[in-house]
Amino acid sequence: MKRVLLFIVVTVTVNLAIGQETQTIFLKKGWNMVSSYIIPDNTDLDEIFENVPVQVIVSPDGVYLPSHNVKTLQNWNYISAYKIKMNQDAAIQLKGSPVPVNKSVSLTAGINYLPILSQNYVSIDELFGNHIAEVIFIVNLESMELYAPYIGIIGFLEYLSPGKGYLVFMNNPVTVTF
Repeated sequence: MKRVLLFIVVTVTVNLAIGQETQTIFLKKGWNMVSSYIIPDNTDLDEIFENVPVQVIVSPDGVYLPSHNVKTLQNWNYISAYKIKMNQDAAIQLKGSPVPVNKSVSLTAGINYLPILSQNYVSIDELFGNHIAEVIFIVNLESMELYAPYIGIIGFLEYLSPGKGYLVFMNNPVTVTF
């Protein structure tokens, strides 16, 4: 029995040494907007959502609608956020490597899906820094919390949550760094 325990400790140490992590993303019935702070080893959406009752996944890169075999979106991209509609509550687990420190996301003028590439909450003011004036609005589509400085709404959404995605409307292109 002690040999098995020692083997488990050695296995955990080896896994930590190669930077392997697991992120669980909880999906509620209805619409969700999510992202990941790890780079999954397996990016195939068919495998990630194999036993999950997903209705549709939408991103700027395409659509995944398994019930109608529409799969213009086939792989999970950690540098994107996803709108996901669920039939019931569920969860997915992504296993892989942590996103590199100082990872940047380029946002265009207009509407963007913003992934949160951090394991920690991120301040909107810190993330956008000197470019905060370019933000028209940021919205959490699940809670409908809003950050809209042009109309004076800034206290309802101050921090962005790991594992979530946000809809962001920009005046001009900006690059943000996590």
